[in-house]
Amino acid sequence: MPLFEAIISGFVQGITEFLPVSSSGHLVILEHLLGKGKEFGFIIFVHIGTLIALLLFFWRDILSLLTNKRMLFLLLIASIPAGIVGFTCGDTISQLFAQKNSVGIMLLVNGVWLLSADISLRRKKER
Repeated sequence: MPLFEAIISGFVQGITEFLPVSSSGHLVILEHLLGKGKEFGFIIFVHIGTLIALLLFFWRDILSLLTNKRMLFLLLIASIPAGIVGFTCGDTISQLFAQKNSVGIMLLVNGVWLLSADISLRRKKER
């Protein structure tokens, strides 16, 4: 991957990772727009970069979580549903991510869902 495309991909990852949208989905769409194939290795690489940045920024908080046995137990319990879904549906999810149309549709569905939640919240505040 050329350096310019890697920088653009890193920028997209950095911006979308902390928003309530799929950073992976945006990277899949970006790869399509750039005319690239499935570069899952690069997607993993930029996610590892995000992980390292988070570990460096939140290291004190992470250390405090790891030393709190109750919180560690609760984090483990909270991770079980995601693990079950990943284990049982991993192949299906991978196939969906391989199809740019399904990624685009799900990004649109997510956008509509977020917009409707925002509108609903504004209406409740106006009452």
